[in-house]
Amino acid sequence: MHKAGEFIALARPAFESAGLEVQTARLATIPFSHLLAERDVSEAVRLAQSLERAARLLGYEYISIGPAVADTPASYAVIPDILANAGGVIVSYFEWVQGLQNFFWDEEEVNKRLKEILTKAFHEVLGMSRKEGVDMRLAALMIGIDRVAKAMLLRGLYA
Repeated sequence: MHKAGEFIALARPAFESAGLEVQTARLATIPFSHLLAERDVSEAVRLAQSLERAARLLGYEYISIGPAVADTPASYAVIPDILANAGGVIVSYFEWVQGLQNFFWDEEEVNKRLKEILTKAFHEVLGMSRKEGVDMRLAALMIGIDRVAKAMLLRGLYA
C-alpha cells in the first residue's frame, strides 16, 4: 500500500503539470476474504476503517475493499460481494455522469451521495435477509433478480 501511495504522490503532480485534471485517486485492495485472513468476520468493519485511514494518509480519496469471494462464505454475512464491489462502480458512474454534464461535484458531495446509496442498499439487503431467513449474499441476489424481473415485465425483453 505504501508503494501505491508513493506512486500517487509522484503521479498526481506529473499529470497536473501536463495540464490534466486529477479528479480522484482510488485504491482497490485484494479480495475481502484475503484481508480477513485468520481474523474473525466480526472484525471486518474495524479492518475496513483502518484501511481507509491508511489510504487517506497516502493521498487516496476512495478505497475499494476487494470483494467477498466464495472461498470465505462467512464474509458474506457481513458484506456480500455485490455490496462490497458496489462503491467503486457507483463512484465510476458518478464520474461518468459528471463528465456528461460537464459539472463536477466536490469530494464531500460524492461521499454524501455514495453513502446514501450504499446505506439504502445495505438496509434493503439486511431487511430481505431477515425477512426470508437467508444470508446477506443470497438476499442481495434475490433483490437483484426481483428488480430485473420487474423491469423485464414493464419494459419487455427487447426494450
